[in-house]
Amino acid sequence: MVKLVVYDFDGVLTDNRVWVSQDAQESVACNRADGLWINEIRKLGIGQMILSTETNPVVQARAKKIGLPVIQGVEDKLAVLRAHLAKEGLSFSDICYVGNDCNDLACLEAAGVSMAPLDSHPEVLRVARVPLAAMGGAGVVRHVHDWLKRAQIKTSEARAGKAVDLLRLALQRQNELLEDGSIVAALEEAAEACRHALTEGRKVIFAGLGANAPIASLLAEAFTKRFPRPTLTALALGRAASLAQEVSTFGGSGDVLIVLASEEEAPALGTTLRASFERKLRAFVWSSVPSSFASTLLLPEAAEPQESFLLLGNVLVQLVEGGHA
Repeated sequence: MVKLVVYDFDGVLTDNRVWVSQDAQESVACNRADGLWINEIRKLGIGQMILSTETNPVVQARAKKIGLPVIQGVEDKLAVLRAHLAKEGLSFSDICYVGNDCNDLACLEAAGVSMAPLDSHPEVLRVARVPLAAMGGAGVVRHVHDWLKRAQIKTSEARAGKAVDLLRLALQRQNELLEDGSIVAALEEAAEACRHALTEGRKVIFAGLGANAPIASLLAEAFTKRFPRPTLTALALGRAASLAQEVSTFGGSGDVLIVLASEEEAPALGTTLRASFERKLRAFVWSSVPSSFASTLLLPEAAEPQESFLLLGNVLVQLVEGGHA
């Protein structure tokens, strides 16, 4: 997406002609409509500036009138523009360059979007990605604005379409999970164990191995908020290196342990389960890979583990709530 428009001056914001008075004073012709459309481009959230080799004060005067920063009197436009972009934290892919002559070619070739007025040098018209339907000084900025606005609308529509696709994919994954009979049975079994533990004053422990630790924290928080009581309702454990020790420290007979695991956490899973057996916890494993442990909820091969664990955890809370007095 364009973040900055860079205009050449002569031949873009002027018609490339110059009037010279008898006392050697130069003047140029600009288009009043440019000021209006420069403001409209501002409304799109896009910055603008003038970059010119011209040293005449008329460039600074026009820039001040239309409210644009200007860098003028430069010989190597590409080098100066590169330094300016680095200062502003931008790259060439972020800019739209509008130029008309051979000294603009390097910038036009480097820019993410390049534009040229209708009466530009033939080589410039060949290089420019967007040939504009206006000659220099004849309202070029309006055509720049119109292209930028259309581009923003297309980008917004594409993003909206992508969001819809992602939502559809997420819903498809959810349906696949909740239509799997073995997953539903495993959820109901875990829910019954959680209801019993809470009724007996025990707690539910979510152990998130590796990248699953944040999910364990969210699910423990959801249990605590949904089933508030003076004693601890739920807690999350997530340090794989010492998870078995944490289970031994914080777990007790009658507690429920739900382990969220992926393939890379297999060694920690084994030691954690052994610790749960020793402490007489009721353990369940939710995993993206097969496990020899009996009470394992195995995710479908195409499921995204963290997304699935979060969904299943929320369903678990609702199942426990539905049967918890």
